Amino acid sequence: MRQKIHAWLKQENVTSMSLYAISLLMMKGTSLIMLPFMAAYLSPNEFGHLELLSITTVFFSLLVGLSMHENLYRFVGTVKLDTERFTRVCELCTSSLVTSVLLASVFAILFSFVFLTTAISSHQAAIITLVISVEAPLAICLAWLRLNNKAWIFFKVSLATLIIQISLIVSILVTSPNVTLIFAVGGLCTVVQTAYLYIHNRFIFKFPSLEHYKKYLRYSSPLMLSAILAFGLSGAERWIIAESHPLETLGIYAVAAKFALALGILIQPFHMWWMPKRFELLETQGREKAVHHTQHGISALCILSILVTWISQSFINLALPSSYHLASQLVVLCIIIMLLKEMAELLNIGVLYAQKTHRLFYINVIATVIALSLAWYMKHLGVSMILLCLCLGQLVRIVLIAYLSQSSYPLPYKTKSLILTMIISVLFISSSWHNSSIAVAMLMMVIQPIALIILLNRLNLIEIDLYFFKRHSPQDRVGRML
Repeated sequence: MRQKIHAWLKQENVTSMSLYAISLLMMKGTSLIMLPFMAAYLSPNEFGHLELLSITTVFFSLLVGLSMHENLYRFVGTVKLDTERFTRVCELCTSSLVTSVLLASVFAILFSFVFLTTAISSHQAAIITLVISVEAPLAICLAWLRLNNKAWIFFKVSLATLIIQISLIVSILVTSPNVTLIFAVGGLCTVVQTAYLYIHNRFIFKFPSLEHYKKYLRYSSPLMLSAILAFGLSGAERWIIAESHPLETLGIYAVAAKFALALGILIQPFHMWWMPKRFELLETQGREKAVHHTQHGISALCILSILVTWISQSFINLALPSSYHLASQLVVLCIIIMLLKEMAELLNIGVLYAQKTHRLFYINVIATVIALSLAWYMKHLGVSMILLCLCLGQLVRIVLIAYLSQSSYPLPYKTKSLILTMIISVLFISSSWHNSSIAVAMLMMVIQPIALIILLNRLNLIEIDLYFFKRHSPQDRVGRML
C-alpha cells in the first residue's frame, strides 16, 4: 500500500499540481494569513482605505492588461518549434509591457485631472500606476513557467514573494503602521517578481509585427471585457460601499470578503484537477462520468461553504478586535455569493463544450447590470442589502448558465437533488446570521456538515459505503481506494 502511495505521489503531474496548489495558496492567501496581525494594528477605517486601493488596482490592471496573457495559450503555446515559440513569447511580453505602460500613463493623467479624490493620494496613485504597468507582463511570465512545466520555479518565486511581503508588512506594522507603505509593499513585490522572471526566462525586448499585434488585441480584448464583467459581480460593490458608507464599513466588509476568498482557495485543487480534463473525459468516458465528477465537485463546494462559514465566525470573534466583529454577519452573505459563483463555473461545461462562449458574455452582462443597478439604487439601505443584490445577480447568472448549458448540450444531472442541496446549504449558512456564540458555532461546524453529507448520500450525489468502513481497517480502505 505504501508503495502505491509513493508511486502516486512521484507522478510528475501530481507533483506539479501540488506545487501549483501550494503556490496559489501563498499568492492568494497572504492577506488571509496576515489578517489577525493587520487587524491588531490597523483600524477598520485604515483597513477600508487599503481595500479601496487594492480593488482600484485590480480594476485598472484588468483594463490596462487587456488579458494579453491569454494570447500565450492560444498563439504561442501551440507553436511546435522551440526557437519560434520563444521569439513569439518575447514579442508578446514586449507588446504587453509597452501597451500597459502607455495605458497606465493615461490612467495617471486622468487621475491627476479628473479622478483626483481625497481617498487616494498622488503617492498612492503613483504606486497604482507602477503596478498596473507590469501586471500583464508578470501574468505572461508566470504563465510561461506553467507552459514549460517549471512548477518548482513557480513555487520558489511564490514562496520568496510571500516571505518578503510578510517580513516587510510586519516591520511596517510594528514600527509605524501606514496604509501607503503597506500598499507599496505589494507594488514592490510585483515589480521585483516581474524583473526576476524576465531575467530568469531570458526574455528579450522584441516588438511583434503589426499584424501579430492586431491579432493579439482582437483575441484578448473580448476576454478583458468578460473579466471586467466578472469584476462587476465580485469587486465593484466595494466602490458602491465606499461611496455610500464610511471607509470603516468597507474595512469590516473587506474582512468578511477575505473569508469568502478562503472558500474559493479551498475549492481550487478540485478546479485544477477537473477543469483541464473535463472535456477529454466527456468525450472518452461519456456524459454520465462527467456528471458524476461535477456533482462530486458541487457536493464538496457545499460542504466546504458550511464549514468555512462557522470557522470564519469563530475566528472573527476569537482572533480579531471587537471593532471587526460585525464582519461575522457579513461573511454569511459573502460565502453565499462565492458558493453561487463557483457552482456556476462547474455547471457551464455544456456551454463551453458546445462552443457557445459568446452567450456567456451576454449572461454576465445581464447578471452584472441587474446586480449593480439594484445595489446602487438600494445602497442607502446598508451593506447587507448591497450584498443581497449581488446574491440575486449570481442567482440569475447560475440559472441562465444552467439553462443554456442544458439546452446546448444536455447532461444527465440529478437536477432536483442538486437544487435541494443548494437550498439546504444556503439555509445552513444563513442560520449563522444571528449567532454570536462561539460554542454554537463550534457545534454547528460539526453537526451541519455531517447532516449535509448524510443528505448527499441519500440523494446519491456522493457514495458512502458504510459496510465497507465496518469490515476493513483504515489501511485496507486507503489501499483499496488507491
